[in-house]
Amino acid sequence: MVSNVARLTSALRNSVFEEEADSSPSPETTLTEKIDAVRRDLAASGVALFTDDRGHRFRIVRKSA
Repeated sequence: MVSNVARLTSALRNSVFEEEADSSPSPETTLTEKIDAVRRDLAASGVALFTDDRGHRFRIVRKSA
């Protein structure tokens, strides 16, 4: 099983995440919403916070090119 943190970082690195067409709320939809929020925060300030399902908080910092 791949953790949500691994999926988040992978999606952010690749800037590609396949969204499901299903409209029912699911863990995948919640993860997609979190990824979108992290992308917005990174674009705005270069720093984003992410909390996984277990309550662990992660600080994601965009590196300068």
